[in-house]
Amino acid sequence: RHHRLYAAHGADVMADWLVNLTEWIYEAARLEAAWAKCPIVPEPWDQRDEAFRRQMTDYVNRLLSTEPMPTPEEAHQSWMEAYFKMAWIAGPAYDAITKTHPDLVPFMELPMAERKKDEIFLLLVQTVKQIRVIRERTP
Repeated sequence: RHHRLYAAHGADVMADWLVNLTEWIYEAARLEAAWAKCPIVPEPWDQRDEAFRRQMTDYVNRLLSTEPMPTPEEAHQSWMEAYFKMAWIAGPAYDAITKTHPDLVPFMELPMAERKKDEIFLLLVQTVKQIRVIRERTP
């Protein structure tokens, strides 16, 4: 049985697949942060602006073909660069309106809960890579 997610029927289907996959990874990381009672839990995917969703989808796409995976510190650096490009600045509190975020600091200055979020995000991407291997395996 051929799964629609892995069918190569053109760029539009792949784009839809990639956006859906990115949303799944994002929401899983977001829900884990809420479950762990992290100080900052991101908004649901459908409440994020288009610029954020686009850069996140591009990043997940790159990670899916990256071996070895980046370290949590490298992933955090990439996240900071993406946020700076979207005009976010470091600030004492998270505020989507003023685009301030307290985690826009070097990785080692993050609270441990925030460092773990980077590690968990990468674990979710790695899990998706393994799921793809299983789904694409021929019987």
